Amino acid sequence: MSDRWARGLCRRRRGPLCSRCVASAVLLSLLAALGLAAVVVRGTPWVYEPTSATLSFVEPGLVLGAVNSTQSSASIGPAGASANVTVVASNTSQLVSNPDFYSSPDYWYCSPGQSLSCYWIPSDTGASGGVAVIYGTLSAGESDSAFIYQPVTMPNASIASITMAVRARIASQPILVNWIVYVMGLYDPDTQQYVAYQTFTPTITYQTFTLSINPSSVTPGKQYLVVVGVAVDMSSIVLINTEDFRIDSVTLTVSTETATFSGNVLGLNATEGVFYARLVLVGLNASGSLNASITIANLTGYSSTPITISGGEALSGATSFVELNSASNVPGYYTGWVRVEASKGQAGNSTLYLYLEACTAPGGAGACSYYPLEIVIDPQEGVATLSAGASPPGLPGPSRLVGLNLSLPRIPAPTGSPGGG
Repeated sequence: MSDRWARGLCRRRRGPLCSRCVASAVLLSLLAALGLAAVVVRGTPWVYEPTSATLSFVEPGLVLGAVNSTQSSASIGPAGASANVTVVASNTSQLVSNPDFYSSPDYWYCSPGQSLSCYWIPSDTGASGGVAVIYGTLSAGESDSAFIYQPVTMPNASIASITMAVRARIASQPILVNWIVYVMGLYDPDTQQYVAYQTFTPTITYQTFTLSINPSSVTPGKQYLVVVGVAVDMSSIVLINTEDFRIDSVTLTVSTETATFSGNVLGLNATEGVFYARLVLVGLNASGSLNASITIANLTGYSSTPITISGGEALSGATSFVELNSASNVPGYYTGWVRVEASKGQAGNSTLYLYLEACTAPGGAGACSYYPLEIVIDPQEGVATLSAGASPPGLPGPSRLVGLNLSLPRIPAPTGSPGGG
């Protein structure tokens, strides 16, 4: 496997070979010639130290992790140093990663208020597993709001329908308020406006609320934010009150005229130190109708430039570098993710051969480790049924969601309430 993969490093369907790609091929071939192929097969990444010009095998400080969903599945090699990913393109795709918060809050962010913030708990009565919680004690006369949100990318194809669904309940809410609004919607960070949203009224038991979004209101291939939250106005109330809003699942289902996939397929976990990582495409056996974009994103929301495939041909062969810093790690989250956006108009497998390059200094400097990756898009019939699963390791107890302040527009007050129409 390793020798075949090494030969693939020098096969590019379009564009010149970069010097690092050539060096990588030479080094992997050298390892095989030295009889070290068994070590590569075991999954331990090899590291090139340019200052000493030596090769050494190490326990990786950056490891790969599975991100399983109903449309993707990852098989991780020993020591988390290689991966085989299967992606199923479909005319109906669910775009939210970790939609049910089953064992962690991974992929979800919090836009907190002054008193309200976002948390994750491992179980709740009536829930399928873990749940997200917006919780806080509001002082007399205080008004506040908080939201959970996740970036999603619309399929780069003609969209027929979009449906958002939220399963939620209230465990506690202020008894006396001017008004309180629970909201679900799709938000455009570029225009800083909601594409669509609606308010809903949860009860003490879990219920599912749905929102139909006009496909003409979104742009194929563009990134949006799926948002769920609560806003409370107690400006004229003299009592202290507690808000406890619980969310069991959030989905965004998109139907398209062609088969598509949009989502995270691998987790990247920096266990120690700082790494600068990128993806390099080294081999491609693609259907002529495949259009795809592959990127790396980190926990702070920064995303690389993409590897781009159009009409089955590679237009760009490497991403830019993204910093993966173990100091930014949060329990229940990966340090970063590999993300795939793909569309194809006809049946047939497409296989992408890549390596993840992770270096200890910016721009590919320092000591670098290389991780072989294989991504198969639209597998043969009979292999396409994948099972859902949790992404990062489960958490033993409650934790806080990653907080990134987001300037969401103020939720309009209900008609007839203070501040409303």
